[in-house]
Amino acid sequence: MASLIDYDVYFPLKGHVSRLMPVTVTNYRENAKEYDRARCANKSKNQEVNQILECSRERESPTSAALSVYVTFDKNKRATFNSSSYTLALALADKCARFTPFPGKLVATGRLLAENRIGKIGHFQEKLQTIAQALAAKELHQGDVLIYPAENEQQASGEERQLLKQLRQQGLQLRAANNLEALSDLWSQRRQPEKRSTQHFALLSVVLLLATASVFFWPASAVKNTPPVVMPVITKASDCTSLPLDVARLQRCIEPDLLNPADFQVDYSYRQVKENYAQVYPLLDKAVLHVHDRFKIHLTSPQDAYVYLYLYDSHGELHDLMTLSKKSHAISRDQSITLPSAKTNFTLDDQTGTETLYFLASRVPETALQAQYQALKTARDQGRHEQVKQLQQPLLAYLQKHQQRYFLHQ
Repeated sequence: MASLIDYDVYFPLKGHVSRLMPVTVTNYRENAKEYDRARCANKSKNQEVNQILECSRERESPTSAALSVYVTFDKNKRATFNSSSYTLALALADKCARFTPFPGKLVATGRLLAENRIGKIGHFQEKLQTIAQALAAKELHQGDVLIYPAENEQQASGEERQLLKQLRQQGLQLRAANNLEALSDLWSQRRQPEKRSTQHFALLSVVLLLATASVFFWPASAVKNTPPVVMPVITKASDCTSLPLDVARLQRCIEPDLLNPADFQVDYSYRQVKENYAQVYPLLDKAVLHVHDRFKIHLTSPQDAYVYLYLYDSHGELHDLMTLSKKSHAISRDQSITLPSAKTNFTLDDQTGTETLYFLASRVPETALQAQYQALKTARDQGRHEQVKQLQQPLLAYLQKHQQRYFLHQ
């Protein structure tokens, strides 16, 4: 019989009786058919629960995404509520039940949107008051974590800011986030600081000299509008969560868990427009590409890992190619992926210059790296140029400083 693992995440209710309600996810540790991966005790919410979990799992490996779970609210089949702010708590409970869970108590309020974005909620002040009451009643304790949308913190009123300060002073850890991936440390194995010096770092860069073309335009399907949010402000003991991270902190936070890139098979290939894309060539060092040439990347992993591919283009912008290709950073042993996909390519536009590709692989999710990049992307989308500079320069300097292989320009 399959083993059962339960995990609770609480969400604040605002109504006639303000209180914390738990959503419990039971992991059956077995795969299920796609249409039956999640069942909910509250049958009226069964379809909604499946939609939320399908969204939150979309970037996982097929193996973990297929695990069967059972969802209950407050251990009560008749539990009813109308707000969609429970959906972040549901997604977190599902992750913690299926992976290595956070050892303390989690409270979450937020709307899970497309591409795992976390949307702003209403009645934020009332929900913070509910959490303060739970602390006073010893339902929550020092070290427990409150997760909420970054947009709510950025737009918080004076009363809401005071409540957040009060909760922090009482020992609650506060995590403001604008996407689910920024919270992945909550369901991942804890890092062991004493082992940091024994690990190896790994970074691969490929520099491509483009004689008459350089910057990429992405397939329309790979570009999505992002919500008007600012950098996430994360309160945590570690110095890996306070943005922007400088080069030294990036190195301390990232390198201990990196893997050797030589163990990964990463192949680059391209097609030339002058040949009407008929011939495929290997994309080698110092390759020369032209306007509207196309290329793709094929990657095979020797183990379960988290992989990151970045492009620094001739516009001076850094891009996460995994996210642009709608691929999960998590990859299973012997799994192969193609970027942007088997049927599409990255296509060069009319801008000339040099392109640089960086590859990293890690044994755990690199939340510091992802949080800084996501904040960079948000600042760039909103035209906040000074913040773009503050966020991108350390990232780029880290990639350049620690690259294992370097190809000279000509």
